[in-house]
Amino acid sequence: MEVLSDSIYAMLAVSIMVGIVSLLLAFALKVVNAYRGGERDLAIGFYVPLFFFFLFLVLALMGPGFIPVIRIGEETPLLQPLYPLFNAIEA
Repeated sequence: MEVLSDSIYAMLAVSIMVGIVSLLLAFALKVVNAYRGGERDLAIGFYVPLFFFFLFLVLALMGPGFIPVIRIGEETPLLQPLYPLFNAIEA
């Protein structure tokens, strides 16, 4: 049984990006919930800096080489709209 490693790496990169977006959304919603729940000092003093720390950490890591080079073949047609996000090489 042949395992197509190109599609595995592509799906791994997509799952990392989805995880980063979901964590940023969760941090933002935690800030809103704490602020609306009356814990304004906790929201502004802890959750807002935590959100920006994670955001800037992700942005710093997204320099050259953060997203791996992925060889795109015909095995990954569903990911074709996402190819511009990757360092993709047509195989």
